[in-house]
Amino acid sequence: MAALFLFVIVVIFLTWLWNFFQKKPSKEQGKLYRQAFVKRRKYKFRLYLAILYINNGFYRQAESLLSVLRFYVVTNEDKKTVYYFLADVYYHLGNYERAQKLLLKSIDISTKDTAMELHLLACCARDNDEKNLANDALERLVDVGARENVEDAVNFYIGMKDMDRAKQDLKKLQRNLKNSTTAKRYYVLAAKIAHMEGDKKKREHYLKKYAARGGDEKALRWRLKRRR
Repeated sequence: MAALFLFVIVVIFLTWLWNFFQKKPSKEQGKLYRQAFVKRRKYKFRLYLAILYINNGFYRQAESLLSVLRFYVVTNEDKKTVYYFLADVYYHLGNYERAQKLLLKSIDISTKDTAMELHLLACCARDNDEKNLANDALERLVDVGARENVEDAVNFYIGMKDMDRAKQDLKKLQRNLKNSTTAKRYYVLAAKIAHMEGDKKKREHYLKKYAARGGDEKALRWRLKRRR
């Protein structure tokens, strides 16, 4: 009896599946599908080409492409992507205010996955002598929580020679020093800070800690020597 019941269920399901795939879209639906496909294909092609231009320093060409792309965006995620890359173009062209506006638009669309936007926003604010905005962007970046974001913020502060803020954010990595990868990144950043502050004793301490975790001490020493 159970086998018969199961057989009937399978037959009903297969019949429904057959009917589902036999349904053909109307001419109007087919036209809409084709238009959507072409629109999406144009969007992806132009986006990849724009990224290629950016990576090779052809920012004006990338600007032209990305400005057109706004007419091909379909989803909010597409908008975020276009806004980010267009902001990246304006950043490299020195138009920091325009870049900042686009980044804030991108963040307003969705507060998820905003690490790249926040990092670029901090760069724009730094280069535009807006320290408060840069600090705010970095604080939000660290609040996202990923280890990489904390590293970015610490490196950013080191670059700004704000060692107090760098050390403040570096403490957040101390919570997970049992993790080998986190520990190595922590000791690299700590050695950088000590080096920038001229504290040779601390620098040597962190270099040895880094080596004990399997890091390349010689390579790190060479990198530190290149820093002013």
